[in-house]
Amino acid sequence: MPCEEREQLFELLLEATKAHNDAARAMPDRAGEALERLTALAESARKTCEDCYEVLRAHERSHGCAPNSVSLGRANV
Repeated sequence: MPCEEREQLFELLLEATKAHNDAARAMPDRAGEALERLTALAESARKTCEDCYEVLRAHERSHGCAPNSVSLGRANV
């Protein structure tokens, strides 16, 4: 049975990743202040991705609920 908390944490990671990707994809079409705002948004989303990933991994380690030996493309070492 899947771990509900892990699923919620994973969804947060996916949302943060989408926000980062959306901001990064919009950058080529921006200049000046708009580009600066978008760059700040992308950087904030990147940091959120890192934080979400670390919280997810900590939960998986403490709860033992990782779906398999590889989670999110990184090996459990």
